[in-house]
Amino acid sequence: MSVAAPLGSSVSAKTKNKIWGNESIDLGLLLDVQPPDESYSFKLQKSGGRQTLAIIPNQKKLWITNIEQYTNTVLVFAAIYCEKSPSEVPSLMKYMSIVRELAS
Repeated sequence: MSVAAPLGSSVSAKTKNKIWGNESIDLGLLLDVQPPDESYSFKLQKSGGRQTLAIIPNQKKLWITNIEQYTNTVLVFAAIYCEKSPSEVPSLMKYMSIVRELAS
C-alpha cells in the first residue's frame, strides 16, 4: 500500500456506491490483499434459442481472521463513508475506540 494513496482507492465504484447508499457489504471486499489464484466455472446459457458456453470467474471470499484486518477494513469503510457523510467521523472514531478496547 502506498503512503500517498488514499484509503479506499482500490475499492470498486460499485462497492463505494453501496457504502454511500447505506447498503450492506461484505467487509472482506475492503481487505487490501490479493485473492488466491483465479479459477473459473463453465456455464451453458440460452439466449434467443441458442446455447452458448460462458466462462465465469469464481468469486473468492476473503475472510477477516484477526482484529488487525477488521480494524483496517473498518478504517477503509470509514474513509469511504465519510467522503459523503463527514459529520459521522466522531461516531466512527468512537466505534473504533470501543472495538480496540474490547479486543485488548
